Amino acid sequence: MLSKIFVIAGSTTIHVEGDADAMIIDAAIKSAKSINTVLVGDDTDLLVLLCHHADVNSNDIFFRPEPKVNVTIHRV
Repeated sequence: MLSKIFVIAGSTTIHVEGDADAMIIDAAIKSAKSINTVLVGDDTDLLVLLCHHADVNSNDIFFRPEPKVNVTIHRV
């Protein structure tokens, strides 16, 4: 139901069963071939996989940790 709202708003959604890290990285890398991309997540594995698989000739890919409720400084 939530993904339908994202699609209507113009976002892309992907549904994966189980561990989705590889699928998330693949989607971010494909997206960065055409536009600058922001990957939002808390998993350090995502950052490591992104550093390993990213194409230096593509557009920028930014990794942004999930915002924490009690943190006032946000990092990218």
